[in-house]
Amino acid sequence: HKVKTLSPIFNETFICELRKLKKSELEEGVVKFSIYDKGRLLDEYLGSYELDLPSVYFSLHHQLNGIWLSLTDLTDKREGCLGYLKVSLELLGPEDESVILPEKPKTDSDKAENNLFMSSKVKQTGHVIALDILRAECLAPLDLTSLDIDAFVTAKYSGIVQKTKVVTSQNPVWNQRIQIATMLPNNSKFVLIEVWDRDLTSGNDLVGCFRIPFKSFQNQEIGPF
Repeated sequence: HKVKTLSPIFNETFICELRKLKKSELEEGVVKFSIYDKGRLLDEYLGSYELDLPSVYFSLHHQLNGIWLSLTDLTDKREGCLGYLKVSLELLGPEDESVILPEKPKTDSDKAENNLFMSSKVKQTGHVIALDILRAECLAPLDLTSLDIDAFVTAKYSGIVQKTKVVTSQNPVWNQRIQIATMLPNNSKFVLIEVWDRDLTSGNDLVGCFRIPFKSFQNQEIGPF
């Protein structure tokens, strides 16, 4: 139970012991997650996701870790995606042992858009984000041997990355349009714009970045800025 927030953090563990579960019951079983808004008299139903048990059991180590579930109204009173819930699950049989996975640094593959289970009740449609990358001014050189930088821009959204050509200048002019194809709805909230200094020997250096809220330009054009 969390009070007055749109992004609650629970960090709780539930253990369910399924005694004498038959194989046929496992193959047809589901685990249902539901979210409610706590009320004084009645709790308001917000959305649910049903995950079949075989998809958990036949995953690596019988686990699904850090996945995002798209919530929908199973009563069909409301349509579309109603939010997202992040969970981890483990389903063990009589002779199975729990495997504790070591912590690892977060990578692009760990991001929400790459671990999203979208409900079949949600219809995703294809969209294209078009970004006109114009120019930059007074970029700080990161290489001590040169006053210029080999500048390029990357744009990231929902796990997709596109980039511009490289222009060698502290005041580069690209005048280039880059496009990101994506499926909506999803749970990616920002387009991440990054300016990089290309370095072929020791790896590219990040000059700076900026996040654009997706809702600020969804179905409309904004800028230049």
